[in-house]
Amino acid sequence: MTNPPDRKSLKVSTRVHSRVHQVASELSTSAAEAIGLLVDPSTVCLPLSPEQHAKWTSYADASGISLAEWITHRVEAAIQYGTDQGTMAEVLKGVRTLLARTAPPPPARRPLKPKETP
Repeated sequence: MTNPPDRKSLKVSTRVHSRVHQVASELSTSAAEAIGLLVDPSTVCLPLSPEQHAKWTSYADASGISLAEWITHRVEAAIQYGTDQGTMAEVLKGVRTLLARTAPPPPARRPLKPKETP
């Protein structure tokens, strides 16, 4: 039996087949839709080391967003603010200035008593 005209077969390795179904499961979609996302011209695929993937995933989880969203936010921030340390230091300085203007003053410290010398 041949495939209907709107469907095609694709031969992939067992590893790729498993990965496609894993991605489909994570996205709560079909394997065909997952493959569609992978071949969409607007989709960017990044080869990451296992350590880098784990680190980025943990940051995304801590932010409460998906890994794809987290990467998108990071790239957009780099485009807007740059990636050099000087620019990020300026952004941090601005944030600290805003906090200093809006935060309540810290509690007053009691002066330390001088130590007596024998």
